[in-house]
Amino acid sequence: MIALRANLVATDPLSGNDVPFYYQPTLGGSQDLRGLEEYRFRDRNRFLLSAEYRWQVWWAAFMAGFVDMGTVAFELDDLDLADLEVRYGFGLRVHSNITSILRFDLAFGNGRVVPILRFDHVF
Repeated sequence: MIALRANLVATDPLSGNDVPFYYQPTLGGSQDLRGLEEYRFRDRNRFLLSAEYRWQVWWAAFMAGFVDMGTVAFELDDLDLADLEVRYGFGLRVHSNITSILRFDLAFGNGRVVPILRFDHVF
């Protein structure tokens, strides 16, 4: 199974105003751009691409390989697809018939290995 996600958040404040930093879109953390600190990148506009390839290894478990790519910019026109921050990795998803029980990922990038343990879906 292949899971894909593309997400663009664009802000356009009224003339003379700005978007408060706590409302600006962010990148980083266990949900998007895995392997980076939570809220590592923040600006007015954000672009994110994520892809996972999942395969069943047991009735209640899937393995997954993933890649996350994203960037932020002050102006929407400045979102540069040639300058995406990239993280990749693999993980294990355990679920019941009703819901996800746990997700364990190892994310790689910039010479770092980051373990991620969560009790929810990525997307």
